[in-house]
Amino acid sequence: MDKETKIKVADLLQAESKLLLALDLQFFATEAKQTVHTGSTVLLMLGNKIVGRAQGIDARRSFGTEGVYEIGTIMPQEHVYNRYEGSVSVERFFLKKDNLKSLGFAALGEEVLKLDILDIVVVDKASKSVIRAYRGCSIQDYSENFRANAIAGENASFVYLKASDTSN
Repeated sequence: MDKETKIKVADLLQAESKLLLALDLQFFATEAKQTVHTGSTVLLMLGNKIVGRAQGIDARRSFGTEGVYEIGTIMPQEHVYNRYEGSVSVERFFLKKDNLKSLGFAALGEEVLKLDILDIVVVDKASKSVIRAYRGCSIQDYSENFRANAIAGENASFVYLKASDTSN
């Protein structure tokens, strides 16, 4: 190898080393520098109350998409949106005090008729901004589970009227 090629190779190796060092540093990001949300960076609010011991929230929306068909082909010619349906489920540990029923968010029987709608909001802990809000939630299902050698849990499913974020 001639001297000029050796210098170019050395420069390339040095640049690669700096790049690898920069790449390695990304794995040591503080929570403030993270680019993704985790369960530890969000708060869950039911109504206007932060709900502790929540283990998960799963939201889903359906648009009632249906194909438009015509005689002579089995293939759809277009798709139309017929209706909006949203649901959200909350999973949490069953607390001796402050379970979803005692907080007024769930029911065991016909007292469900006295429950009002509520908003369920996921908030960024650092910026306090709304990540997702599920507006006009009505309870659909409520269950609890008790197992040997395990923490008891409760689950509630709600249907909502609208989902939003900071843009809407």
